[in-house]
Amino acid sequence: MSDPIETRAREIHAEREHRAPVTGARLTPEAAFDLGRKHGTASHARAMRQARDEAISTRYAAAKRIVRTATAEKVEGVLLDTFTASVVVAVFEAMNDTNRARFDSLPLVKLVDFCLSKASA
Repeated sequence: MSDPIETRAREIHAEREHRAPVTGARLTPEAAFDLGRKHGTASHARAMRQARDEAISTRYAAAKRIVRTATAEKVEGVLLDTFTASVVVAVFEAMNDTNRARFDSLPLVKLVDFCLSKASA
């Protein structure tokens, strides 16, 4: 469970109490999340969507801040310079919402490699 988006989704999902559909018994946050993933419940989908949105906004916001201030900064343990950040912002802004979610699920190093390959094309 090293995926930061899933980890955050589990935290979001645990903020509310969840009960078993038939018996009404109280579920642990882990059991509720796993059950929601298995059956595709709305609460699981909502938690995953919110976690993805938070992740997208933090990476994108960091890249925008780097471009705006013209200073390098560490993002998720990777040092981004202004050129790389500007390429990430340009590629991100050119994508539609579906591709943005897929794009942001990549590890940051692969995301940067992808953006630089598109910039040189």
